[in-house]
Amino acid sequence: MTLCVTTCLWDANWHSLPGSRAYSEDWVEKLHAAFRRHLSSAFDFVVFTDRDRQFSPGIEQKRLTAKVPTYGSFLEPFRLNAPMISVGLDTLILANIDDLARYCLTADKIAVPRDPYMPEQSINGVVLSPAGQRRVWTEWDGACTDMDRMRQLDTVFIDDLFPGSCISFKAHDVRRKGTQGARIVYFHGVPKMSDLPGDKMIRKHWRV
Repeated sequence: MTLCVTTCLWDANWHSLPGSRAYSEDWVEKLHAAFRRHLSSAFDFVVFTDRDRQFSPGIEQKRLTAKVPTYGSFLEPFRLNAPMISVGLDTLILANIDDLARYCLTADKIAVPRDPYMPEQSINGVVLSPAGQRRVWTEWDGACTDMDRMRQLDTVFIDDLFPGSCISFKAHDVRRKGTQGARIVYFHGVPKMSDLPGDKMIRKHWRV
């Protein structure tokens, strides 16, 4: 079974927080390029989007079901029912992640990072999912956010499986401390990559 890498893109709407209004097709292109650089095995790259868009070859698009997407729409990639790495567009891939991909192909539980502010619970900036998890989407009743839905599930922590591999740009103070050996840096809230054009790490890794 082929690994899927998934993300979402929709035009900002009244649900969108200020930090989520900068996204465009260019963000998808840069994320796709990063996975191509840092995954050795074959993968399908799928963006769930609100309308037909123009992307480079190798980027497949599927239409979101909601007429007006919300943050809950980030659960929709689970409808693929495939082994999957799912990330937001505000994610940097810094180094090889073949072992994270293998986890998705061989494990039986979804893995997510610990919330850096409340380590006893999860955050879903990066999701490693084995096949057969369609129910995450189909059994969601729309009454909670995508993050709260993930917290309802029996998951494991990426931090325990692959210590130091995935960190928060903001919470782990990457600007001051550096990447600390991480291979994935996820952003949440502000700033985003586009807010930091002079940052050397971002210039190096956020590109096509």
